[in-house]
Amino acid sequence: VLLLTPKKHHNNNLPLEQMLSPVMAHLSKAIHLCQLNDKQTEMLKKQVEQGIQEVYEREEQMRLLLESTAEGIFGLDKEGVCTFANASALKLLGYKTDELLGKRVDTLVYPADRKMVMDNIKSNYDEPYEHRVVKKDGSVVNVEVSGKTIIHDGKECRVTAIKDITRRKKLERELIIKNTVFESS
Repeated sequence: VLLLTPKKHHNNNLPLEQMLSPVMAHLSKAIHLCQLNDKQTEMLKKQVEQGIQEVYEREEQMRLLLESTAEGIFGLDKEGVCTFANASALKLLGYKTDELLGKRVDTLVYPADRKMVMDNIKSNYDEPYEHRVVKKDGSVVNVEVSGKTIIHDGKECRVTAIKDITRRKKLERELIIKNTVFESS
């Protein structure tokens, strides 16, 4: 049997309870700090979960916005490779997502317009302009394009909105012909 007896300090006989009292006080403080730390950890965990939920909600809002717009929206990397396309862009060009992603944008542009489009992309031109695109089925569509170069995840990329203006261009040609006929009569 092991018997614990207090050591004598400076000729004082201290009871075991008094000797352990400072140790117990430190232990009590440590336990309290751990409890606080657990509470803080739980609070931080809830804040992180709330932040993640907010990010998911914003992401869903952005997805709904991009998918509900009538304009085609493209994301292009610095080399002009398609990294994103919304449903309107896919419909306009007749592609499925997996067919369009990874495709160079210049392969979608009508050959006579390619230099202008690539020059505009390289120079970060951000005013609306018109050109023609070739759909998957080979038909040609007149489009109005507006692009903006941005930095995303530390990389330069371009967000481009594209709108089919084929009907407008046809009406403009018809109006020119009618005006010409009217002026010559």
